[in-house]
Amino acid sequence: MVSWDYFVGFEREIPRKDLEAFLDRERYDLIEDDICPDNDSEDINYESREGGLVEIYVFTKPLKVKEGEVPDWKKSGLEIKSDIMVSTKDVSAIDEAERITKELIKRYDGVFYDTNMDEFFRKDEL
Repeated sequence: MVSWDYFVGFEREIPRKDLEAFLDRERYDLIEDDICPDNDSEDINYESREGGLVEIYVFTKPLKVKEGEVPDWKKSGLEIKSDIMVSTKDVSAIDEAERITKELIKRYDGVFYDTNMDEFFRKDEL
């Protein structure tokens, strides 16, 4: 099944309580803690209250790079401390996935990775 994935990296730590409060206001619920137990970080999964059509995966340390799967933040020259992947498998939820991605970028000074262009963009470049 096809999914639309949006990657955002952060050059500073985002306090978990702040992120949880923000996502709660945006109508997202915590679904699972430590979704990747083999990853050396605290990984958290949120899901939209609107039928779970959009999921947000928070990685407190950047994921290990696998060619073509996740952004290579180091190769870009960025010092990314944590990253988020917003994902949907439902074409009707693309607008919401893009909206919450942009909100995360604006609120936390994120860096967006464009998978189509293989380029990185800061919030003022979007």
